[in-house]
Amino acid sequence: MRRSYAITLILVFVFLGSLGAFWFFKSAKAPHSAKAGTKFISGVADAVRTKPVPAALVTLAVKTDVSAAPLQTAASSSPPAVVAAVNPESTSVKARIAIVIDDWGYDKSVLPLLLKIKSPVTIAVIPHHRYSKSIARDAKKNGYQVILHLPLESEGHRAVEKDTINCSMSESEIRQKLDALLESLPEIVGVNNHQGSKATRDTRTMSIVLSELYKKGFFFLDSRTTGKSICPKVAPSVGIKFAQSDGFIDIPPSRLDEDEYEKYVRKNMERLCAAAEKKGSAIMIGHDLKPTLDLLSVEIPKLERKGYEFVFLSDLMKSSRIPADDSLKASPKKKVS
Repeated sequence: MRRSYAITLILVFVFLGSLGAFWFFKSAKAPHSAKAGTKFISGVADAVRTKPVPAALVTLAVKTDVSAAPLQTAASSSPPAVVAAVNPESTSVKARIAIVIDDWGYDKSVLPLLLKIKSPVTIAVIPHHRYSKSIARDAKKNGYQVILHLPLESEGHRAVEKDTINCSMSESEIRQKLDALLESLPEIVGVNNHQGSKATRDTRTMSIVLSELYKKGFFFLDSRTTGKSICPKVAPSVGIKFAQSDGFIDIPPSRLDEDEYEKYVRKNMERLCAAAEKKGSAIMIGHDLKPTLDLLSVEIPKLERKGYEFVFLSDLMKSSRIPADDSLKASPKKKVS
């Protein structure tokens, strides 16, 4: 009896020892922690954003080398980082695109639709409206870029804003009004024109406006509300960082129904994407309309997968300075006879 009892104890110890050895070797092959092999993505270069990227933009799609930009784990205590988007259809960037959404300030109800867009977008806020300040503040807080949508005189004088800069104003009046508008929205990094089909044709007016913007460190986007804008000629003499819009993606005739509207916007986006491929980049302007914002939240990820990179407007601004000293240019060599 005692002999059988001793044999049983020996078998039990052998079994337990084997089991312990099995778990020892299995754990030796496993990662030392749940974060093993996980790397952390560094913040995406952004000269404008000064605060950590908020959670609303954790999945911000930015083209980069996926192998060099691993994901951030949920266990990290550092601020949310921008996560690189995998692009299965293209390994290179076809073109860079900046989307500007105009006319913010009248209505705040569509702001949640903007927050659904997880890629760089620039919004243009009209000053001194009921929601101008709160929209600018919330947009910047959520990682979007904000510019001033500057009211300038139009040819038709329709829907004139109370803060519109007119060509008949004196230089001091223009500068004082412009300074007040710039100070009303501290979140802004640049300016584009609201209307302005008359003002952007006036050399005197735009020389004053652009020189004041340059002095205060802002860039200017010409929305091209007229084909006769003199801004491309004035900007180099001032030296301001400058660009022109490549076109609008919306503002269709009011008779369009929802399906026709979507086709209209998609067609414009396709046209501007084709233009972007030819010259390397494009600037598209839309408006704070529910159908436009809904469509952008769907179409931008599709275009990113095709190889288009969406950037902030500031990334496509170019210096327009004319060299002050032409004598610095290389003189032609004389032909040796």
